[in-house]
Amino acid sequence: MDISKTRKTGFSPALEINLLLFQTFRPNELLCFADKQFDELANYHYTIQKHSKGEVPMYDQKALTKRYPTISFGDPKMQGCVDKSAGILYADRCLKALQVNITYKYPLIIMLFAWVP
Repeated sequence: MDISKTRKTGFSPALEINLLLFQTFRPNELLCFADKQFDELANYHYTIQKHSKGEVPMYDQKALTKRYPTISFGDPKMQGCVDKSAGILYADRCLKALQVNITYKYPLIIMLFAWVP
């Protein structure tokens, strides 16, 4: 396993490897859409554009309907963008990875918390 590819989170290398081993994140595109006057969508689009490696287009109502025909975008003021860096974070797996990391780093503390008189 190449550890250099895991250095994105700022966590310790051991925790990052645990996060990878437990498959805590599944990439999944996120469709964001709202009325053109909704400032938060413009702010979100700016943020993903800033951190993205490529162009992140903003779609108008016709382009959204063409790209996603199963979703009804009836309002002509509707616009949207797709965040390709989004995904699903599995909280239970993240917790397990953190517990494994703490167990290896501080085994005595884990034993004390696990001990019940």
